[in-house]
Amino acid sequence: SHDAFVVIQYLSILFNYLSSMSSDSLSIWMDCGPHFRNYELSHFLLIEAKEKFKFQSISLNYFGENHGKSCVDAHFSHVSKAIHQRMLSHHIDSIEQVIMAFENYFVDEVVYPVYIDRIEPRKEIKRIALKDGSKEILISSYYCYKSINSQLYVSFLSNSPFAIPVHATFSVHPDTRKVKFPPVSKSKYNPDSLVGKNQRRKLERQKTLNFMSK
Repeated sequence: SHDAFVVIQYLSILFNYLSSMSSDSLSIWMDCGPHFRNYELSHFLLIEAKEKFKFQSISLNYFGENHGKSCVDAHFSHVSKAIHQRMLSHHIDSIEQVIMAFENYFVDEVVYPVYIDRIEPRKEIKRIALKDGSKEILISSYYCYKSINSQLYVSFLSNSPFAIPVHATFSVHPDTRKVKFPPVSKSKYNPDSLVGKNQRRKLERQKTLNFMSK
């Protein structure tokens, strides 16, 4: 899931929904994780999405490093806990099992599942390149990137009056890497489950504690 390609797939679903609301501008905030702050996702947001979804302006903003945790981070900790609790007594080998885990954990909330068809392996990677004159701009140099009409700007802060106009090009490269779909990791407790390595460690530790307490 920590991959620019996967982020693009989910953002496309969101943008399809927003396009029905006749929005002409969009402001996106992300942290500085490498699956967010990269040339591939920047190309999609500042070039492709702007044209495809008819936004007049798109602002891509990054939170500063060590910005702390928010209510979103707190929510995802509960998402992980919901799956972990379900794994203690059930096999999680399908999307339906994941939804049941959420429904059992978030008893006072309505769970809205979002389905994505199996993603076809990509054949090419599109990346943006930004230049201030002849100087190449690294994606890590600024925290705000804006596309307004046909001009791109960079700045250290969102809505900064000192935004710098820059020139953009993009490159297309064949994707020679093997596309890594989520693996089916085997657990000695639930051999048919879809279990990540961190969740598997938690499960094994919890099983050990349960055994010792008996």
